[in-house]
Amino acid sequence: MLFPSHFLKLSFGLLFSVFALNCASAGYGPQGLLFTNHSIGLYANQVDSEKEGFACAHSVLGLLAWGDASIGKAREKGLLSKINLIEQNSFSILGIYAKVCIVTKGN
Repeated sequence: MLFPSHFLKLSFGLLFSVFALNCASAGYGPQGLLFTNHSIGLYANQVDSEKEGFACAHSVLGLLAWGDASIGKAREKGLLSKINLIEQNSFSILGIYAKVCIVTKGN
């Protein structure tokens, strides 16, 4: 039988593990335990762009994940025939929710 004090210790341990392990991660680059919001340039060719497309993937607690953050999907959404810039935008909060988006710019 679990006594109230054991239950509290177990609950605190599980809660600490969720935050300490940062279950929902925004991928590579700098990761903040409490908050992450950054962009990383992946490709650029110095050509001006008229259009932009983006595609995102999401995660909750590292248990559920959905979305298509591929360059192909971002290119399709932006109706691009030529890609001039690719960057990754990452956002996460408290290891509970994370989102990674690929942004493509081109013509």
